[in-house]
Amino acid sequence: MKSKWYSIFSRTVLYAFFFFLSGALGAVEFSLEKKGKTPLYMYGDTARQDLSGVALVGNKIVFGFDGGKSAQQPEIRISTINSIDKPAYILRHEILQKDIEAMTSIDNTFYVLASLSQVSDESGSYRLITENKLSENGRYTKTGRFRYLRDIVFNSLKKHIPNNAWLKRVSTSFGKHGGINAEGLSYTGDENEIAIGLRSPLFHPLFGSPINGEDYSLDKGKSILLFANDIFEDDIFDIELVDLGGQGIRGMEYIAPLGGYLIISGTVQKGTKFGIWFYKRGSGAVEMDIPGFSGLCRPEAVLSIPQDQQVYILGEESGSSCENSTHNYILLSY
Repeated sequence: MKSKWYSIFSRTVLYAFFFFLSGALGAVEFSLEKKGKTPLYMYGDTARQDLSGVALVGNKIVFGFDGGKSAQQPEIRISTINSIDKPAYILRHEILQKDIEAMTSIDNTFYVLASLSQVSDESGSYRLITENKLSENGRYTKTGRFRYLRDIVFNSLKKHIPNNAWLKRVSTSFGKHGGINAEGLSYTGDENEIAIGLRSPLFHPLFGSPINGEDYSLDKGKSILLFANDIFEDDIFDIELVDLGGQGIRGMEYIAPLGGYLIISGTVQKGTKFGIWFYKRGSGAVEMDIPGFSGLCRPEAVLSIPQDQQVYILGEESGSSCENSTHNYILLSY
């Protein structure tokens, strides 16, 4: 017969485990404060909003836009927290990237990442990360360091995931066919550490385009996060594998008051299925049910406003699939 003390001990252990599990999974709730629309901009004779990255610098919001079909006119625009619904002005700044995919910031410096998706060695403008210091008035920047990152990312995968067949498929494939395609970038809250989120590849022995064989698929495996203590100096980045239900990372942001990341997931290939997850390093990602998220046509970026305990999730509004969009961002509180 079990003693009274054994029963009390068992219940204590059970309760402790419950609270540990709740903390590990990041039991976080977000409330919808607002749905809204950022303006469209003219590219040729077409009005569209090709948002691909966003960063907060002081009270300024820095937007990165692909710039129309095939990234013909990439732009960086500046707005403020209180003027997100109004037209943002173009930052007169040389943009080295051909394909802007993600942004983040540390203090008064913002970072712009290209997709890293091009296989050809001549495609340097698709392989860059740049450092840009924004002036106090937000009217100009001073370009700092830059680095070609594709080979560093691939070498990091090679070190941490020694699967030669998978690595060969990744190295020779275009981004949306299973090669490298980076679409997430975030400051981690730890000194100068920056995280990169890959839309592709996922890691699974059978991840790859079906042209490799009928057993291969682009929706198998875990997504990949890379962590760099100094993204301009480190030769190898650390990695973590995160289960996002067979999807890759489309956007991400570290939410400092919550100690974790909000991650937008999406398919490796072009698609209309997206997810939103909360992730703490060392724990599993938890898929969130956030009001208004499903109404975003193509969610692309997360912007944390930590002093207000608020988060924006922003999406594109371009192409025929977005013609009936009622909003291209949602504002959440927590």
